[in-house]
Amino acid sequence: MNNSTTTASDINVVEIELSRPTFIIYICFGILGVVGNGIVLFVIARVKELRDTTNLLIANQSLIDFTSSLLLMALFVAPLPPLPRNNQLLASFLCGFWYTQYPFWATFPATVINLAILTTERYLAVVKPLRYRFKMKRRNAVLVFLIPWISGFLYMSYLPFLTRVDDFLCFQFLWLSEIMQPVVGICTFVIFFFLPFAAMITMYGHIVVALRRQDAAFSSKLKGGVHQSRDYRNVARRNIIKTMMLLCISYAVCWAPNQILYLFYCLGGYVDFNGLVYYVTVCVGFINMWTNPFIYTLQYRKFQLGLTTAFAWRQKPPGVHHGAVSTGTEIKQISSQEQLSS
Repeated sequence: MNNSTTTASDINVVEIELSRPTFIIYICFGILGVVGNGIVLFVIARVKELRDTTNLLIANQSLIDFTSSLLLMALFVAPLPPLPRNNQLLASFLCGFWYTQYPFWATFPATVINLAILTTERYLAVVKPLRYRFKMKRRNAVLVFLIPWISGFLYMSYLPFLTRVDDFLCFQFLWLSEIMQPVVGICTFVIFFFLPFAAMITMYGHIVVALRRQDAAFSSKLKGGVHQSRDYRNVARRNIIKTMMLLCISYAVCWAPNQILYLFYCLGGYVDFNGLVYYVTVCVGFINMWTNPFIYTLQYRKFQLGLTTAFAWRQKPPGVHHGAVSTGTEIKQISSQEQLSS
């Protein structure tokens, strides 16, 4: 978590002063996140073959990262609005909502919850296909789409209540009791970091076992040219599962240092929030906002084809349209193979 403050008499007073390298890094990360995730959203919106349950959840992940990137520039890079001297209500709102970077940090639990939902969706599709077909309808996906956002903003809503405006200064992290600080730190680490990834690792383990059992079953039953169909189906389902695993690993690697540091702080350890170590953990965490589009582009075959289709209109020759159609057909073939594998 971020806490761009300095301590004065055991009270945290907002005093944000980014160094020039940090300022430049934040801007670059924000731009990369907006452009990269914007392209992902554009491709999924433009290519109708990508509007299945899995890709809607991927679009939700990109929307969260896109929002995080915008908020990074708005809350960390742009100058803080001054607290008004003649409006205490507005000053309290700015202190609790804006100065704490509450909207940005609400996207942290939203991200991990959406990753957990993505993993669960793939788990049900491979390990429990009958239940998946019965429950995972597109309208249900729309409802699931909202869960990460609601959960993130609800959980992080404690931040504004830890602030106070006094003498036109914004004081934050004024813990309501001695027990609240360690409880918040432990809950944040366990609920939104340790437990989700333990669950995801467990589900991916079951997925791998299920895929091996299915391979063994196919090997004993299928012969001759049918093996080629089986191999194509395996490639389709393994490709998307590998992509989802890379998303989870990327998130865990990027955010683990900052989460461990925040837990250490909440348990009473000293953390210099203007120090090099702290800013390194924050910058490493921010990397996760723009890495996912690269993972999709380099790893996810279905998105690669969608990317080609989405930008085919930029090419003038009429023959390109035939290529776009064939690409769209290949996306449909991959989708049908994924459904068969479920």
